[in-house]
Amino acid sequence: MLKPLLKAAYYIDHGFDKVRWTYLRKFNRVGQLNLMVYRGMGNLEKAFISGRLIEKRNIRPARQQDTKWRNLLSMYKRFESNEIPGARIQATFYGQHLETKTDNEGFFEFSLPVPKDLDQSLVWHDVELVLLDNIGKNSGPVKATGRIIIPQDEAEYGIISDIDDTVLQTSATSFIRMMQKTFLYNSRTRLPFEGVSGFYKALHNGSRNISVKNPLYYVSSSPWNLYDMLEEFFEIQKLPAGPFMLRQLGLNPQLLFQNSHHNHKLREIEKVFTFTGDLPFILIGDSGQHDPEIYLEVVKNHPGRILAVYIRDVTTDKRDHKVFALTDEMQKLGTEMIYVKDTEAAARHAIGRGFIPAEELKDVQIEKQKDLEAVD
Repeated sequence: MLKPLLKAAYYIDHGFDKVRWTYLRKFNRVGQLNLMVYRGMGNLEKAFISGRLIEKRNIRPARQQDTKWRNLLSMYKRFESNEIPGARIQATFYGQHLETKTDNEGFFEFSLPVPKDLDQSLVWHDVELVLLDNIGKNSGPVKATGRIIIPQDEAEYGIISDIDDTVLQTSATSFIRMMQKTFLYNSRTRLPFEGVSGFYKALHNGSRNISVKNPLYYVSSSPWNLYDMLEEFFEIQKLPAGPFMLRQLGLNPQLLFQNSHHNHKLREIEKVFTFTGDLPFILIGDSGQHDPEIYLEVVKNHPGRILAVYIRDVTTDKRDHKVFALTDEMQKLGTEMIYVKDTEAAARHAIGRGFIPAEELKDVQIEKQKDLEAVD
């Protein structure tokens, strides 16, 4: 019964958007546009980048003193976005020009060939994007620069991390508290887990701590509407940059059922693996949103490729028993899953395994203390 209702709602919503868009274009009622580009990923053969074309929402940078009302208004603007369908976007990557169109929700994506003479001393590679159509009341060309991460040959390992309740304190196990934190706080008043920045920077640098960097990829069930907030939060907390793989919202029943938390995360992790050859990985998540179950499936699908799994304990004793059972199952497959109360415990284990140098523990402890003081 649910699927037919969703299907009907989707077609009604789609029809309304089509009529609204025709009216706006015909009478020149489209405002200034914003070409949002999400960080992409690639390897020595191919690269992928995506984004969205929407009307500007005039969301100002977050401030510590912003009221909850101001934060709520900013979040409303993020979700009440006016997308631009059917617009032509051009991408330029190392002299190559490719063109695509935005879909009904304003999203676009590019698959880009990578030049054979790629400079492997670089971790990030720029892509220039521009709107080709004359749409909106813009003061000049609508363009943006995107970035694609391509692992260096000498990278030791990659890191795939969850965001909610792993990096960012979200209270995802409590719907009310999660909604409060999402809608009433901003990127400056949201809190990280203590010491996570120091730990992720240590993993990014690896055991040798030289110019070669280990790539990070962030997979979350949060919607794309939160991209700019997450990007700002990561910059404020000085967390290593990496592609965000978020989830698309909508009434499309096929998309809705395919985009369940489990399916979305597993699909995006598999996408990372297709772009990283035989690079081994460290997986980081929490006990609140079935990360242990998802990561167990990843270990089964890629035997010998997962160096370790770190799971932050954010749930009750009842859930703990299930996680411990999964830990035993993963151990039999040759991968250690470490259930930790805080980031420092994960860092100590990483030092013991040789993932990061012993001297990095001090930086993690310093970052942990700063985060604790920020709460006070």
